[in-house]
Amino acid sequence: MAEGLLQLKLTLADIRPPIWRRVFVSNKLTLQQFHQVIQAIAGWRDEHEHEFVIADERYGQPAPHEVVPVQNEALFRLHSLPLKEGATFAYVYDFHDRWQLEIKVEKILPPDPRGPSSSVIDGARAFPPENSGGALSYEMLPVRVDFDPERFDLRATNERLRLLP
Repeated sequence: MAEGLLQLKLTLADIRPPIWRRVFVSNKLTLQQFHQVIQAIAGWRDEHEHEFVIADERYGQPAPHEVVPVQNEALFRLHSLPLKEGATFAYVYDFHDRWQLEIKVEKILPPDPRGPSSSVIDGARAFPPENSGGALSYEMLPVRVDFDPERFDLRATNERLRLLP
């Protein structure tokens, strides 16, 4: 795949109504950098393990104790992966709470030298806070904490992205 931008739709699995974001990301990002983009979009603090599953291959941060080894995410750029328009892949965060994002490649676009390497253009609803118990606990969040599940602040989300190194 040539250098360019990916228009992706990120949808949090097993939550209804859906929590989603439509984003542009440079396909020059490594999976490790894309992980940081996702963390900023979700407002999470990178406190847990994660992995990507792309075309039945697992990518993450290799650890010697793993039974099934993962590919080192720092070594793979998005453009080097089998990501065509219409393709989907997964990002799993916090193996205990098991938040899973379904990521769909909506469009592959030429690079935009004027724009940021990552930006959110649309979305709905609030991502759950860090350590909030997974999809089964999500419905109870407004009762347990000061949390508005309908809140989505596009400007604040893009500000978090802008602050990434």
